Amino acid sequence: MAGTPVITVHHHFMPRAVYEKYEPPGRRIIEEDFYFTFNPILHDVDTHLGALDEAGVDATVIHLAQWNKKGVGVCRELNDGFAELAQDHPDRFFPCAHLPLSGGAEAIAELDRAAGMGFRAVALLSSEGEVHLATEEVRPLFARIAELGLAILIHPSMRPRGAAMDFELVASVERAADITRATVRAMYGVLPHFPGLRFIMPHHGGAAPFLKGRLQMFFKPEGIEIPDELKLLPVSPLERKELGLDEPFEELFGKIYFDTAGFGGWMPATRAALMTTSPRRLCLGMDYPQEVHNGAEIGLFVESIRALDLPPEDIDAILGGNAAEALGL
Repeated sequence: MAGTPVITVHHHFMPRAVYEKYEPPGRRIIEEDFYFTFNPILHDVDTHLGALDEAGVDATVIHLAQWNKKGVGVCRELNDGFAELAQDHPDRFFPCAHLPLSGGAEAIAELDRAAGMGFRAVALLSSEGEVHLATEEVRPLFARIAELGLAILIHPSMRPRGAAMDFELVASVERAADITRATVRAMYGVLPHFPGLRFIMPHHGGAAPFLKGRLQMFFKPEGIEIPDELKLLPVSPLERKELGLDEPFEELFGKIYFDTAGFGGWMPATRAALMTTSPRRLCLGMDYPQEVHNGAEIGLFVESIRALDLPPEDIDAILGGNAAEALGL
């Protein structure tokens, strides 16, 4: 491979045995807390490889974290199938370990098993009902992930708690809101305890990069004295500067990676994210094959990234360097 390899970090695969075991009539599951569409491409390895080749993508990080909330048993089935795929194609597919947020000791045991098979990352959901990234019961899982030095890829919950279902709001709005909450919870509720964790948030971070200024208005961490008259009010840019709030916020925000999936390659979203996010924190992601369906679409987005008005080293970082750094490839 010449130059920096092109690596995507948001790519879905479902082992054939798992697909055939759970596929329902009509190919769609809609439950109170779960929503999933079975795309036949999910288990077709040759089609995946053909799409990557057509797009000029060297390797991809694969997961199907949507299914994590089905429990450790299903996660184990996924992890076994992913390990087999990675063994057959070690230079093309980098698998994530699937774990439920609320799996407790059983999830940690499965994490250790997956790490022993060479997995470099963990795929987690943004929330599972009332359980989210900053819920205290999840902390032992993060502690073990930190000890193992693995990256964490977050995927939106397919049907977040209380999500509206009319007008496809669950897909277009509710998941983005859940990703935004997950980003804030990772920053405020996880990273202060485990500062070395490497999170990759999906879909450009939901709305987090676009709400960055508003998040800063309400950022009042422990250890910085806030005047009484501002404790119950948002803090303006001038007040933040005077109080020294900008630097600790940027330190937390700057630890998060964001993938470029979620918009089907729509470049205005990526250009907007770059207004508030460093190019050294964006990772190529396409959500193939669920939201982008062929190699031509992936390739078009890759070329659109190459055409951004950025230094060549930043382009290389977005297209693969940042992913390699986050996963220790």
